Amino acid sequence: YNDISSSFRNMGQADSALKYISYGLEVNRNVAMSKDPKAAASGKFGVGVNYCCMGIVYENQGNYPLAVEYYFKSMKIHNELVKSAVPLARKKASEALATVYTNLGGVFQSNGDYKKALTYNYKALSLYIKHGHVRYEALMYSNIGNAYKALKNLDKAIESYKKGIVVANNGGLFADAGYISGNLGSIYKEAGDSLCKIGQMKKAFDSLYPLARQFIDTAYAVSSRFDSWRESAVWLGIMGDMYTSYGDFAKAESYLARALEYASKGGDKGSIRDIYAFLFRLYEQKGDWEKAFVFHTSYVNIRDSLLNIESLNEISRKEINFEYSKKAAADSLKAVERKRMGETLLHKARMQKYFLFTGLGLLLMFGIFMLDR
Repeated sequence: YNDISSSFRNMGQADSALKYISYGLEVNRNVAMSKDPKAAASGKFGVGVNYCCMGIVYENQGNYPLAVEYYFKSMKIHNELVKSAVPLARKKASEALATVYTNLGGVFQSNGDYKKALTYNYKALSLYIKHGHVRYEALMYSNIGNAYKALKNLDKAIESYKKGIVVANNGGLFADAGYISGNLGSIYKEAGDSLCKIGQMKKAFDSLYPLARQFIDTAYAVSSRFDSWRESAVWLGIMGDMYTSYGDFAKAESYLARALEYASKGGDKGSIRDIYAFLFRLYEQKGDWEKAFVFHTSYVNIRDSLLNIESLNEISRKEINFEYSKKAAADSLKAVERKRMGETLLHKARMQKYFLFTGLGLLLMFGIFMLDR
């Protein structure tokens, strides 16, 4: 069911994707009620995966509060399974947590909370390294680079991208190395844009923009080969905006039209928003004020639908509620343990026997990729 839903999600058919996830969720909930520990753990793991898949669908729709809600549900289940008596369940749950952390990092990145995005991305990175998942380790360095880039820490961003490229190439993951190269190219493109704003056009055109084009062309070739509409839209959009900076408006318009087509096919509102911004800049530079107004209005509308105060408050509320529930559960368990220890000590005194008693420490560590989205 998850594979079918993933296919619908990639085609931008969210309702069909959610329908098939719900079918899988019903099956897994029934399996989770099994008296066989291994079967029950397998069913519970499936429920956690279903919740994560729902979060991905809602995130792609720009419904961040619901995405966070389902990611937290998934995270809670996998954290419980990490303590399971079934070894395979523990390993699979730990691996699944890395995906949940990755996706939560993506939500907070999309909502402008880059420091929180870094927190979850680093959690995911440590688990990918622990489990030897080279591909996701490489791509997580890319996500970390994206967060540093948004924080204007370009040195750390470039460092993270380069680490990702090295890891990917060493693992023979040349397609992923190409993807991360696109992110590195976007850094050089933005650096060139900054130079243009202060009048240093020659340096931008002679060194930074050619580097940007080299890396982004590589990334686009990779995304085209694998028919990834979302990624193709991103790279085409960046290239189009760079041609706007060059003053080659015909090429800029051609690239941005294709970028918008691919982003619309993939149903990715975040990419559509960015391309509207690029189109607004293009027509503003051309002096076509009518089209500039149209795309600026479109940009503002979709931006506000994706990022608004109510959504941010709802996301914060869900995280606060989750952290409160976590603390309450931990405090409750500690209270039970203290009572149990008190009864044991009382029993020892009455029996006048001395022995070492070690209580069971219960540590609840909840924290909050598809990359391949």
